[in-house]
Amino acid sequence: MHTLESSAPNPWSQRLDLALWAYRITFKTPLRMSPYKLVYGKTCHFPLELEHKSYWALNELNLDLKFVRDKRMLQHNNCK
Repeated sequence: MHTLESSAPNPWSQRLDLALWAYRITFKTPLRMSPYKLVYGKTCHFPLELEHKSYWALNELNLDLKFVRDKRMLQHNNCK
């Protein structure tokens, strides 16, 4: 909260919902799970985590598409 307060002019009370969300989805050792998972039965991730995974998946897909394109070009050149 201190970092959010010092980096933005908004009062910390406007960011309280983000702090509560972070608390609810963070792993708790006594529970051996997050409070969110305890209530809903599944894990929840920050949007940033999902964005990172989406970027990774997109990157992998692009690499595969490049491989397929190169393979097709090679096959096309061999047919000539």
